[in-house]
Parts: sequence; C-alpha cells; structure tokens
Amino acid sequence: MTWKNAVAHLDGKEKGWLLFVDNADSPELNLRPYLPTSTHGSVLITTRNAQCINYAPDGAVPVGGLEESEAVDLLHTIAGMAPASKAESLEIARELGMLALAITQAGVYIRKTRRLDTYLETFRKHRNQLLSKQPDIGSDYTSSTYTAFDLSFHKLQRTSQEFLKLCAFLHHSFIPSTLFKQSTMSGFTTYIVRTNFTPPESDTAFISKLREIFSDTWDEFAFQDIVDSASQASFINVSTDGLFYGIHPLLQTYIKDSLDETDNRSYCRVTAQLLLGAIRPWGSNAEFWQLLPHANSIPRSIQSENVACALAFHTLYESIGSWAICQELLESVLTSLHLSHAKEHEGVTWVKIKLANAVQQSGRLEEAEKMQRDMLDLQLEMYGPRHPDTIVAMSNLAATLGDLGQLEEAEKLQRDVLSLQREISGPVHPDTIIAMSNLGATLADRGQLDEAEKMQRDVLALRLEIFGPKNRGTIRAMINLASTLCDLGQFDGAQKLQRDALALRLEISGQRHPDTLKTSFALSFTLCLLGQREEALQLLRETQTMRREVLGEDHPITQQSKLLIEVITAQSRPNL
Repeated sequence: MTWKNAVAHLDGKEKGWLLFVDNADSPELNLRPYLPTSTHGSVLITTRNAQCINYAPDGAVPVGGLEESEAVDLLHTIAGMAPASKAESLEIARELGMLALAITQAGVYIRKTRRLDTYLETFRKHRNQLLSKQPDIGSDYTSSTYTAFDLSFHKLQRTSQEFLKLCAFLHHSFIPSTLFKQSTMSGFTTYIVRTNFTPPESDTAFISKLREIFSDTWDEFAFQDIVDSASQASFINVSTDGLFYGIHPLLQTYIKDSLDETDNRSYCRVTAQLLLGAIRPWGSNAEFWQLLPHANSIPRSIQSENVACALAFHTLYESIGSWAICQELLESVLTSLHLSHAKEHEGVTWVKIKLANAVQQSGRLEEAEKMQRDMLDLQLEMYGPRHPDTIVAMSNLAATLGDLGQLEEAEKLQRDVLSLQREISGPVHPDTIIAMSNLGATLADRGQLDEAEKMQRDVLALRLEIFGPKNRGTIRAMINLASTLCDLGQFDGAQKLQRDALALRLEISGQRHPDTLKTSFALSFTLCLLGQREEALQLLRETQTMRREVLGEDHPITQQSKLLIEVITAQSRPNL
C-alpha cells in the first residue's frame, strides 16, 4: 500500500529481484530510505547526479554518448528505415553528439517526413523547435532533449549556471582549468600591446561580470565548488588529471538557444574577455595551443571589436604561426585606425609593419616586399634610421628579400641593422643577437660559409648563455648553424643539432606548429644526405599531412617535402 510496504516486501524476499530507480537527478533527493537492505536482489539507479556514486562506490558505471554504430542503428530503428548508405545517418548522429534522446527525436521526425536527406538542413534552421519538441514515441519518452537539460540546469547554483554559459561559447573539449585561474589572476584585463591603444571603458562591464562569477582574486576552493556542481549534474566532464573540462555540444546549443540575441552576444563577449585575461606574451606556446581552439570559437567580429582586443588576440595567433588569422585581425585594426588616425601615426605604421610581416610569413613574398619597402620609406622619412620601428622595418624587408633570392641587398640591409643595434643597444642585447643571426643566415645563403659559421656559433653561444636551450631564438640558432654545417658537408654535426632542435620544438611548440614542421623537414633532408633513407622517409610521411593542413598545399616546404618523398621512394639521391 505504501513505499515502506514495498521496501519491507523486497527485504523479505529470498529470491532474486530488481528495483529500478530511474532519473534520480535531484541533488536534494536521499534515496537510502527507499533502498532495501536485502542481499537477495539488485538495485539499478540511473541519474545525472554524480553524488549517487556514494550508494555503490564499486558499482558505478559512467554512461557517455553512444558509439557511432549504435547511434546510427538507433536512428534507423526509430525512423523505420534502412538506407543503403549510412553516410547521411552518421553525419546526423555526429551533429547530435551521439546523444540517445536527441537521436530518438531526430528519428521520430524522419519517420514522419520520410526525408532522411533533408533532416540536417532542417535541424540547422530550426534546431530550437526540434530539440524542444516532445518525441511522441510512447510513454517511455515524455521529455524532449531541451526539457531534460532544463530539469537539471535550473537546479544548479547560479555561479555554476554562469560558468556553463561561458563554456557554451568555448570549444566543447579540452577546456583548460588554467584558463580560469590565469584570467582571474590578471584581473580579466586585456594585455596592452601598444600603450597608445588601450582597452575601451566598455571592457569594465565584461570584467565586472567575470568577477561576479569568479571573484576578484583566485579562490581555488570556490572555483572547485562551481566545477563540482556542474560535474555532479553531468553537465561537464572532468579529465582524470583534473586539468581539462568537456561539455556536450548539444548542451552548448541548448544554452545558446535559451538566450536571446542580445544575451548571446553579451555572453560571447564576456567569454572573449575571459580568454583575453589569459593571453599574455610571456605565456608558453603550449599554453597558447591549449587556448587556440577556444579562441577560434569566438567570432572574428568579436575578436576585432576594438583595437586593443584585436591586437591581444593577434599576440596569440602570431605566437603559434597562424598568419592568415593574423592578417585578418591586423586588417581590421587598420580599418579602425584609418577612421581615427592619420596614416603617419606611429601606431598605424607599427600595425602596417606587423601586417607586412604576416603576409611575408604566409609566403606571399612579392606582395610583402612592396608593403615593406613602402613602410621603410615612410619610417625613414618620419623617424630616421635609428628609430626602433625603422630598424624592425629594415630587418623585415631584408628577410623578405632573402626569401626572394635578392641576397646582396638583403646582406647590405642586415649589416646596417647590425651596426645600428650594436651602436644603440650594445653587443649582447637580444636585438643585436637577432641581427647577428639574420646576417649569418644570409651570408650562408650567399656562400660565405666560413664567416657565416663563425657568426652563427657566436650567436648560439650567446643565446645558450643568456636565454638557455628552451628559448625559441636559441632553437632557431641551432637550426641556422645546422643548415650552414650541411652546406659545409658536415652532415653528422648538422643532424645532431637538428635532432636537438626538433625535440625542443616538439616540447615547447607542439607537433603542429609551422616551425616544428619546417625543422622536421630539415632533419629529414639531412638524414637523406647521410644515407639514412628509411628514417628520413618515415619522418616525412608522419608529418606531411600536417604540413598540408598547417602550411598549405602550395607552401614551398610542403612542395619540397612532397618531392623528397618521391625522390627517396624512387631510390634516387636528391639533387644537391
């Protein structure tokens, strides 16, 4: 007659029984009074509340998304069809994040319309309506996907709800916990790249919003409480080491669809401010690579909303070599500056120098040369040869000329730069060492190998002494010296330096960084010259796909790598 009678009845049974407690999601719900103590039966609890693990610590089974084959089979079963190809069904399942309830809803809709081929187009246009609609597939499915989210989301503490709203605008996986700590410790402020381009006053509203959620100072305990609340409700997954979070893509769309257009833009901008608080030029490349997918989730219109914001995001993309995005951001900055500053303004010329460098790094050398010549003429006219930005413009033009094969003019410019740096900054200043390195590389390209080797050994010694081996400039010095040693026929010494450089590149920048891919190619070529063809071919094949994706199919390094693979495969020695 009552639940107590039912519990007593099960406690008295000697034969096997099963008690199924479904959807026990509420964190306030205490199930213990309802659970029989008899050892003759079993209890199965389904729940989003991770605290329920306490009822059976050794018996908890985490349930994630369906496997792809399961998701497709479920879709076909509910839709009542068996198409010859599973490609469209698999695309639907992936779009729905392998979530069983969402796939069930899709199956119901397809069963009614009999149009599997048009579902994704309809879903993308009417996602909110489709995911809010009750499935209508019997009494076992009484809630829509969004209703299921609703039931638990609004029971969360306010700060956890706000935390999840920010996560909705990040990439759904590998959200680094350090993002929140670093941003809080910097006061959520935008790094000021140029003192004459400070963040606008409007940033304070976004910073205030973040402080409401995470406080003014970093509080590990309070932040963990926010994360625990979201995790216990199964709204985020925490990696086993606690360093990263994941959120289901459909939960992200649920949160965005629950916000109106104004709130959507506002939360996206607050999330951008969270990222800006973590972007600092002294951060490691590994940290920047962790931030990259999340920065990419912020629309470019938000990233370039104001000059300070765009330049700060540019710092991130420049560090990891995403030159196409650097160009987009800098062009938007120039457009804004041209409305409020004269073309001779110091900040405008600095941005143009940066833009020309991004164009050069992208491999569009003729376009970069023209831009850099114009900028150097303007800098000389406005500030003279000793101004720091003029020296940078000279150095950048020399690099482009070197890439274009105009080595004589490149050498002359670089000697001028080195002379000015020694005079202005001294012989061991970082800028002087960079000028030595650039000139050494050009001397090697011109065949002046003995002078180049001496200069490059001096550069490497200075860098190791001042900056240590894990400095990007030190690694570049290793690579430059290795290249010169190759030209001198000292292949064994070259490959040792290249192996060290590649190991450091992988550790600091990751395997997809453009510089890592270029270093990998250089080592492959040297190994080939040493007759170690198998290792060279293996290294080339392991990285060629990444070269296409990161550098582009038409990049010279990608093309040279492709040719070298063909040469080694054909068992022919490369044309030296």
